[in-house]
Amino acid sequence: MKDTLTENDLDSLLLEAVAPKIRKSTDFKILSLDGGGIKGLYAAKLLAQIEEKTGKQIGEYFDMICGTSTGGLLALGITKGIPCKQIARFYEEHGPLIFPYENWITRKFRELTQYRFGTKYDNARLKAALKELLGDYQTMKDAKHLMCIPAFNITKGRPSVFKKPFGHYHRDGRFTMMDVALATSAAPTFLPAVAIEGDQYIDGGIFNNNPSMIAYTEAMDHFIGEDRQNAPKEIEYSNISLLSIGLPSQPIGEKPFVASKRSFLKWREKLVGTAMTGADYITGYQVKKLVELGGGRYYRLAPQPLSTEQLKHIDMDNTSVDSIRTLITYGQDQGDDYTSSKWHEIEHFFTNPGTYKNIK
Repeated sequence: MKDTLTENDLDSLLLEAVAPKIRKSTDFKILSLDGGGIKGLYAAKLLAQIEEKTGKQIGEYFDMICGTSTGGLLALGITKGIPCKQIARFYEEHGPLIFPYENWITRKFRELTQYRFGTKYDNARLKAALKELLGDYQTMKDAKHLMCIPAFNITKGRPSVFKKPFGHYHRDGRFTMMDVALATSAAPTFLPAVAIEGDQYIDGGIFNNNPSMIAYTEAMDHFIGEDRQNAPKEIEYSNISLLSIGLPSQPIGEKPFVASKRSFLKWREKLVGTAMTGADYITGYQVKKLVELGGGRYYRLAPQPLSTEQLKHIDMDNTSVDSIRTLITYGQDQGDDYTSSKWHEIEHFFTNPGTYKNIK
């Protein structure tokens, strides 16, 4: 036996040694989609413009998709690989059937029903439309991305977030995308609550219409950092890149000292609208600070202000001809803007594909 090793022996041992695997460091990319009923048409048109510019579907660029209410419908369509142009057509064709904008007398009757007797609409037409878009058999485990779809469990009295299974988390894998879509979009007084395995759910916008904080928390808890077991073995997610898509909305500001003592009836929908707008704003502010503090990138793609005349036609269930036309034109114009003169502001999100789904 040799007492010493020659240079050739050392070279041989080095060749046989297993080279250490170095994990690639990259961003964990999130797409967050706000709620807002028929206004999802605006977001679909905008995203369709980006798909046309890049030549790829939006979902190719993100690891996680998070969406509330109509944003949840968009998120589920995207993870199924449905082009945003087709999703926009879904809103355009089925929106007026889901939220019928009939004559003045019928609309007033629906409002009376909403205030006194039950929901303004049933969800039979929504179910039929979603069956055409999503099918009624695929479950959350079939999603191509990590998912966060908020809803509120009124049976248990707490928020709930539907997810694609990962790691030891498995509950939602058996829930159909159809049920999840109906649950997250069941706006109180507008559409009926939805039952899933004995629990009733309503619209996630009740507590988180802008779901970017949910997405941020989920990513930080399970995927960001070298010690996160749910990240792919080949990759270390060091930062978050989060693109948040807002929807057009009515301004809620008022002149000072008007009706300081208001009943519930006088507040009406403005009570919920004020709470949701405030929550959307503070969520965006907080997530931006947290993401950038961690060295990541955050961008809120917020709609440009509409004119007073245009705002007359914009509401979550206004599917009049003028409303549909305004949303289509507005989404198209915003898409044209962001794929040309403002492309540098969002190009970062569309430079490289998402990595989680490509490995898992």
